[in-house]
Amino acid sequence: MLGRDEPQVKRIYYFTHYLSFFSILLFSTAFSIHTELYILQKLNQFGIYQSFMDVFSESHIKLTLWFVLFLLYFMVFSAMKLISDMMLELSLYFFSKGDRHPVVPRHSGGLYFLIHSVLAVFFVQSFAILVFLYLLGNLIVFSFILYHLKDQFTWMGKAGLLFMHGFFWLVFFTTVFYAGLKLYNGFMRSLGV
Repeated sequence: MLGRDEPQVKRIYYFTHYLSFFSILLFSTAFSIHTELYILQKLNQFGIYQSFMDVFSESHIKLTLWFVLFLLYFMVFSAMKLISDMMLELSLYFFSKGDRHPVVPRHSGGLYFLIHSVLAVFFVQSFAILVFLYLLGNLIVFSFILYHLKDQFTWMGKAGLLFMHGFFWLVFFTTVFYAGLKLYNGFMRSLGV
């Protein structure tokens, strides 16, 4: 029984469930601002931006481009969160010891990820720093979860879990990169470049 502080603890408990959502919002904002600045720079460089400004206002172009990019990044990050949660649950099913399914800590290191997402908003000029903060945040959260579940695995179970995650994400990103490269090459070939 929690006593007098029960409503406060309850509010904090439910608030921690939204940390991943806020992190995804902030990372989506940071990546979309960076991509918007890059696209606008390229459109200006190719002389297309001025023709857009003849039809639309500058603020309308920027806001629309940012919103479309924000939605795209939000969908990608949300899908990656869903995939990572599914992979974690699947690896816990296969590699945890005992008959009981281990319970992942409810806060799951979300505060660390939120801190990285706030930092990302301040470094929108550098794509490398944005990617580094995103990957580092994911690595810290994954380590946090493994630390809290360390008693639920044997050494072979830990090795299996790490191999499963490493292999899955390697295959996933290699496939996405290959598909993107094929799409890019097909697009360039159709333009005759």
